[in-house]
Amino acid sequence: MHRAITMQFAKLRNEMSSIHRIYSSSSSVEEDSRFDLEKKKKMIEIEIQMLREEGEYFVPEKVPEKNWNDLLNLKQRSQRMKYYTFLKKREIGFEIRKKRKEENETKFAQRIQLHDENPHIAYGLNRNCMFFRIRRQAMDRFYKTNSMHSVVHGEKLVLDLGYHENMSENEITNCARQVRNLYDENKRSRDPFDLYLCNLEAKTKFEEKIGKAIGNLGTNKCLVTASDKSYLDIFPKSKLVYLTPDCRNDLDEFDFDSVYIIGGLVEQGMRVPLAMAKAKKEGLRMARLPLAKYVGRSWATRSLGLDQVVKILLKAKNQRRWDEAFQDVEREEFNIQ
Repeated sequence: MHRAITMQFAKLRNEMSSIHRIYSSSSSVEEDSRFDLEKKKKMIEIEIQMLREEGEYFVPEKVPEKNWNDLLNLKQRSQRMKYYTFLKKREIGFEIRKKRKEENETKFAQRIQLHDENPHIAYGLNRNCMFFRIRRQAMDRFYKTNSMHSVVHGEKLVLDLGYHENMSENEITNCARQVRNLYDENKRSRDPFDLYLCNLEAKTKFEEKIGKAIGNLGTNKCLVTASDKSYLDIFPKSKLVYLTPDCRNDLDEFDFDSVYIIGGLVEQGMRVPLAMAKAKKEGLRMARLPLAKYVGRSWATRSLGLDQVVKILLKAKNQRRWDEAFQDVEREEFNIQ
């Protein structure tokens, strides 16, 4: 069976090469639209089947229809392998959540049965308890009030989202996920930042994903400022500090008068110091988190996730101690064994 799949895959690959040569020699403007995507899709399906048969690769059981467009745009096999891993992890996560939901439903049914068999008043919410349940609506109102206070009196934090042309589709999706996580982390903080999303180009796929990540971005209900303007047009240049792991200047103390900038760039391959080059070109001060001092020298130039950086800055701002800021961040977030 494996040999038959291999032969089918080789035949289809030869057909794809022939099609590519025909279209390469054609001068038609509609070259891409005439390319046989169905054959490419079939080739990818066979590739996934082969990898699954070998049993050594992390591939999904089924590719969702909404992900086929991204998968068909990947030209290299190494890119597809990474995307297969991403889809498989998401597939596993869905199965875990489904199993957890079924277990919770079973436990709830058991509690109902236990209560019916023993109708004595039990301790708990909505039963024999001196406390009221704090509903989600009340929590949301509290977080919104806290965020309103930060808009008026809080420290400003800028997320530079002008790197979408330097990221792949997968990296853009990952960046949007990190923006959502840092937004939630900041909102739930005791003393949150006043967030600014700068250089967010309008009517782009990146803006669409950022809007979905935050939800009510651009409405009166959202207290995050999103703009296609540069931070240089919003804040005094003397107050701006660009955070980049590629510079040599450690951020020894959190300066409450400075406006810190985080580059909204996710790089899954070889890292290029784009943020440092941009800060130098604009004549901005630069600093890096003191990872070498509090985590280890090998981490001096490591690039952390956007949500991790915001979490560390929140701890440093509210607790005013770098050691506690790094101590409170879970070790697995740094992939420390």
